[in-house]
Amino acid sequence: MQILVLTHRLPYPPIDGGKIVLFNFLKQFSSKGCNVLLQSIIPEEESNCETSELASLVNSFKFISKDVKNKKYRLALNTLFSNLPYNMAKYIYPDMLESILQALTQSSIDLVHVEHLHMAHYGVQIKKHFPHIPVVLRQHNAEHTILTRYADSLRNPLLKHVMEIQAQRLKEYEKRTIGIFDRILAITEEDRHRFIDLDPSVEERVHVAPAGVDISTISTVQREPSATDIVSIAAMDWIPNQQGIVWFLEEVLPLVLKESPKTKFYIIGKNTPEWLQRYRSETVQVLGFVDDPLPYLRKSRVAVVPLHVGGGMRVKILNYFAWGIPVVSTPVGAEGIFVKDGTDILIGGDPLSFARCVLTVLRDDEVSARLVAGGRELVESKYSWEKIVGNVLSGYENLVRRWR
Repeated sequence: MQILVLTHRLPYPPIDGGKIVLFNFLKQFSSKGCNVLLQSIIPEEESNCETSELASLVNSFKFISKDVKNKKYRLALNTLFSNLPYNMAKYIYPDMLESILQALTQSSIDLVHVEHLHMAHYGVQIKKHFPHIPVVLRQHNAEHTILTRYADSLRNPLLKHVMEIQAQRLKEYEKRTIGIFDRILAITEEDRHRFIDLDPSVEERVHVAPAGVDISTISTVQREPSATDIVSIAAMDWIPNQQGIVWFLEEVLPLVLKESPKTKFYIIGKNTPEWLQRYRSETVQVLGFVDDPLPYLRKSRVAVVPLHVGGGMRVKILNYFAWGIPVVSTPVGAEGIFVKDGTDILIGGDPLSFARCVLTVLRDDEVSARLVAGGRELVESKYSWEKIVGNVLSGYENLVRRWR
């Protein structure tokens, strides 16, 4: 099968949830004999990234570099003068569309795989020009849900109003767009129902393809017997992650330190904003991106996912499970994963309950061991990339046969 894959990010290196998911999809496509043509819009700052490993997974690739950074003046202009949501409009470029249509004209493409709603504009255009080619939209989140939750969390009245406008636009855009695609892949069952609520006509076309973990490359971390620390690994350029870390630092960590004063907290993640350094202390280490998190994982008794705004699912939780690190999460953080509170994860929604969960793992060897065993068993049984992408490709083959 020859697949054209469209992305709004360079899917390499696989260092955050979105890139990990796409990289492993490409890896599995390649291992199962698919010919993949990759076309991506990439941020200007990623234009010089090493791509040799990525190139080995695809038959051809073309990247168009653009300035897609979020900027306040662009958000303001979009809110005032556009009907498109800002997060989608900033990825619409005529030269990208021209490149995609040229690839479809020159190559015998069986199916187009569109990653994220951000690239949906191109999928819509493909259906206009090449109606005989099946086009699939893979959604990492129900995007309008995230922005609505973010708007609800804001206290600044002006910013809240702007984000409410953007959230409503995004909901309308998502609603009128998803129905154009021949198949929609949701990352969770919750998101599948959100898409059906938006457009009931897509019910038979929405399928769940969760994120996974490559068990063959992730071994259980041998933690130090005296490990008493806490770790968070997250992409720190995403505002919900920033909000969650600040909530943990200000509302939860002081409660933990009252009972466990020697505990340290490691904050790891790419693009950590400079302002977060003000929380640095002997207890809090703001590390930014690290090539190898294992030294910090070995010293950590528990990983925290203090997320209050989000959608889809957290790939990092699957990675913690694979590493054998017990996890404490908010309900939002644990959404979309088939976890059972008390068996493979502990869940707390407010500062006191979250702190109690953290302290339970810090103190109770039996609970810690149960969470380690439960988490590893869960990823091995339900979240193998080979099984997930194998199921997706079976669906793609059926779709292509119906179009011939």
